[in-house]
Amino acid sequence: MKGTIVSNSITCESLREPCLELFEQLKGGVTPERATRLTCNGVVQPHGTNRNVLLWRVWDPRLRKLGYDQRFACIRFHYDPTHWENREFVWCLQLYFNKRCAYRHSEAIQKLMLQRASASCPLGFERFADERRVQLAWYFNHAGSPEALVPLVLPKLVLLTEAVGPIFDEMVEISSRPASEAEHTLLAAIQKLSRGLASPNPKLGGGAIFNRGISPVLRAKVIAKSGNACGICRQPLSGEVHIDHIVPVARGGLTELGNLQATHADCNLSKGKGRA
Repeated sequence: MKGTIVSNSITCESLREPCLELFEQLKGGVTPERATRLTCNGVVQPHGTNRNVLLWRVWDPRLRKLGYDQRFACIRFHYDPTHWENREFVWCLQLYFNKRCAYRHSEAIQKLMLQRASASCPLGFERFADERRVQLAWYFNHAGSPEALVPLVLPKLVLLTEAVGPIFDEMVEISSRPASEAEHTLLAAIQKLSRGLASPNPKLGGGAIFNRGISPVLRAKVIAKSGNACGICRQPLSGEVHIDHIVPVARGGLTELGNLQATHADCNLSKGKGRA
């Protein structure tokens, strides 16, 4: 299917009903027990970084109750007309796990994902792992209607769901164990972050994400280090908070705790204009 021309009519709206139908048929294709442990997005959404990529997710809601955002431990189906992730294909069905967002028993969870993902990789899927994520992905092209995706994707979705379901079960078991004192401190900082002290992905004008690859865990540590004071004006932090490189990346600055500071959005943007 390499080189297939993909229709330009694919939108969040045109994909919504096929994805919901896909989910209903998925529940009928897996074991009854597994079906009760699945939920999905009711809408198709643009990706947070590349707004041209459209995403739909299926996940185990038990993980969300234990503190895992469904964006970072899920099965996701995406349309990528810009070839942002793959140069040959525009559609992808994948298990996606963000290692940087494993807060509770992170070492055990990451070890589980690395070991079990390799052993559970279904036929036709590609395994990928780096310091940030673990993926099992099936890439393909499709030139037909959105509705025609359902019979095409369903067998692979059932295969992937049955393969990774036991991994999610083990994640739930590990995450249910009592957290250590250090993990409680980190979780408290992250919860404070999510309540509004700073957005996990602060946005600038035009939908750009101001993060430069800074993980939520590192972001929480930077804010905790700040003592609730802006690193530039030294006034109390409030409203939207940016994480700023003290020595800019363009001048060789590293994305590490010692070179990062929490700032007011206005202070950080003024600093950037001063360097321009």
